[in-house]
Amino acid sequence: MTKNIKQLIASIMQPRETWQSTLICSWDSLLGNLGAHVQLEKIEADTLVLGVYDACWMQELYLMSPMLIATINQKLDRPRIKHLRFKRAVTRKRSIPRTTEPATRPTHHVVLQPTEKAALQKIKDPQLGLAMEQFLIRCYKEKA
Repeated sequence: MTKNIKQLIASIMQPRETWQSTLICSWDSLLGNLGAHVQLEKIEADTLVLGVYDACWMQELYLMSPMLIATINQKLDRPRIKHLRFKRAVTRKRSIPRTTEPATRPTHHVVLQPTEKAALQKIKDPQLGLAMEQFLIRCYKEKA
């Protein structure tokens, strides 16, 4: 059974709570909507390493660093974070599903007209004739 990292940390560090565990457990509430673009990857002394999913957001978050540091330090017992480092993170699964075409399209049986069959039979190259027939059938299916 899989467990959330917050649950694991809470179960391991309950007797002695550190500022790092406080930071990890409150990370989602600290960032709010920005949490969809960034994840906490590492805590190194007074520096946080943040993984950012998009290069554009990396630039935005870099410009917001002083505000982010102040917000993070407000949550902690005393100001502990002095620097933020950003790195490119692997893409997170999208919470909003992309709209795609249905996996199974309704199949329409296409019957060619006698005049179309006669025109296709006049083509001397068999591969070209078959390709033209398949193209005509596909055109009729897309039209339906």
